[in-house]
Amino acid sequence: MPENLRRNPRVCILAVNADKLFWVRSLMDGKFSAPPAVRLMGTVGELREATSEEIAAW
Repeated sequence: MPENLRRNPRVCILAVNADKLFWVRSLMDGKFSAPPAVRLMGTVGELREATSEEIAAW
């Protein structure tokens, strides 16, 4: 991945709801009660130190 990021700094991260009950309910209802996933798109920059707020959020 580091070599790929040197050539192309664009990234896309997909986070999917993996809860089995969520998917069973969605299939039974024929619709999603909430979005099943989130897609984050961005550009990787220089590495920096995390802020205290970012550290506290983790």
